[in-house]
Amino acid sequence: PSIIILYALIDLKGNDKTVSFDILQDISLLFCMPITELIGIIKKLEKDFPGVIAYNDNSGVRNVQFLRDIDKLEVLDNYYIAQ
Repeated sequence: PSIIILYALIDLKGNDKTVSFDILQDISLLFCMPITELIGIIKKLEKDFPGVIAYNDNSGVRNVQFLRDIDKLEVLDNYYIAQ
């Protein structure tokens, strides 16, 4: 589920506001999915959570930027409550 990808992004970003492409590649390997599929999920998350995350692909530099703080445990709680 895409919400679990959001949790992973939040967890791996630490205190940074930006998730580098190297970390995105690590996440794609962790979930055994092609990077293009992961980027598709991130773009969906960008639409599902407007004002929270933004995917950037400017001049070959790809990353995810967090526009505001979001609690990873709240994200995880919402996932399990919805199940």
